[in-house]
Order: sequence, then structure tokens, then C-alpha cells
Amino acid sequence: VFGNLEGPFTDAGKPATGKQYVFRSPPDQVAPALARAGFNVVSLANNHTLDYGPEGLADTRAALDKAGIGYVGAGRNLAEARQPVYMMADGVTVAFLAYSLTFPEEFWAGSDRPGTAFGHERHVRADVAAAREKADIVVVSFHWGQEGKTELRDYQVELARAAIDTGASAVLGHHPHVLQGVERYRDGVILYSLGNFAFGSFSNTATRSAMALLTFRDKRWRELKMIPLNVKNSEVVFQPRPLAGPEAGQVVEQLQQMSLPRGTVLENHDGSAVLVNDGG
Repeated sequence: VFGNLEGPFTDAGKPATGKQYVFRSPPDQVAPALARAGFNVVSLANNHTLDYGPEGLADTRAALDKAGIGYVGAGRNLAEARQPVYMMADGVTVAFLAYSLTFPEEFWAGSDRPGTAFGHERHVRADVAAAREKADIVVVSFHWGQEGKTELRDYQVELARAAIDTGASAVLGHHPHVLQGVERYRDGVILYSLGNFAFGSFSNTATRSAMALLTFRDKRWRELKMIPLNVKNSEVVFQPRPLAGPEAGQVVEQLQQMSLPRGTVLENHDGSAVLVNDGG
């Protein structure tokens, strides 16, 4: 179970200056809650991980370690931020990589500066290729795109395809807070934006989202199932709920419409958007 962790777990540090929103959560409460919810690995590559500076990042890593949750996409330097996390599932090795393409630039890691891994295409290609040598499946996470927009930016398509060209099986995108389209590309699948999940806002625009269930067989991606969610916090109070009936159908239809321009046809299976990799 993978998610994007949008903010540090810390009670310390100083808030970043010049930002409209800075986030943090109490480490002793939220990290164990994520573990109880079943999360195995999270991305730290986003525009809030360093909201409370390097100290906040260090506290986050410590809290996740204590909770037994893997993390990827940020570290004490760029080399560490680019390192994959390897996990085992039924004898199969799965590698996770994560990158941020969002500002502020001060959050990007350097050779001797803590921060997030910026998604330079050359780094993505090199990292995916290296991870593929050790892992049967490589999953790449990108924090990218434009907030509140369903339209893709050209670099999203280029980077996602580069990751799959180099050996990734799946690309998971986030940052826009709303859903974006799905693309089947070669033998991989690209989810350009999963929208929100449990996010600390009462937005009236980021109200619908989806949880993605990826099925692999024989070390290949076989099926994507996107389960529509209600994430309108005035109704669900930060606890995402699966949708059913016409409300679920509306989300599936939206995903279908956004994916068609990418040459991808999603089917409505009992209120979920489904894409099958039949090898064709």
C-alpha cells in the first residue's frame, strides 16, 4: 500500500518562510495510524516535506522507521533521496522511486543538502534502470502538474513515458488534488494524478478521487482498478469513503473522458474504472 505523505511528522523545527501553507502532524499519532491503516511505503518527494526544515524531515524519517513504514524520495542529500525502497510481495521484489517537480526550489536536495529528489529525466532514467536490475517490478511516483487542473503538462507525459521506456511498470502521479487521466503505454500504466486522499483541507473543488488497485501476475502489470472515493471533507471529515451507484459512475465517466485522448479506454465494472493489460 503506497501513498504520498504530504507534510512532515514533527513537533520541532521552524516553519518555512514565504509559503502560504505549511503542514505538520504529530509523529507519535499519525505515523502509527498510517501503519494501522496498512501503508507499507510513502513518498516524501513533494512540496511540503520540508515545511519544517531539515529537522522536520529527520523527525519524519525517524517516525516512519519506528512505525515500520518505508519511505522514498527525500533524504539527507540527493544521492540518498534518489535511492529506491525495495519490498517483497509473494517472492517478488518491488522497487519504489519518487520525485518532486514542484517548488519551492529550496526543498530540492543537493549533493550536501537535505531535501527531495527533483525529477530530472536523466536521473529518472538512470535510477529506474538501476532499480530494474535488482527488482522484478519498478513503480515510480511523481509529484507534478498544476493544482486544480485536469489538463496535463507536456513534461508529465515525457517523464512518465521515459520511466516506462527504461523499465518501470507503473507511474503514480499526484499534486493537482484532482483526478487526471490514465494512459496505457507500452507494457506499463500511467496514473497522471490520483487526486486527494486524506488531505487537510475543506476544498469545494477537490471532492472526488480514486484509490488505485494494481494487480501483477508473472511480474507484469495485468489490471488496474480505480475505486471512486468521496474526499469532500465537509462530509467525510478526512476519512475517504468509497462511492457507489450514480456518484461512482460519474467519477468513472470523468476518468474515461480524460483517458480517451491518451488512447486509453477504461471500462465501468460495477462502479470502478478498470483497465486490463491483455498483452496487446
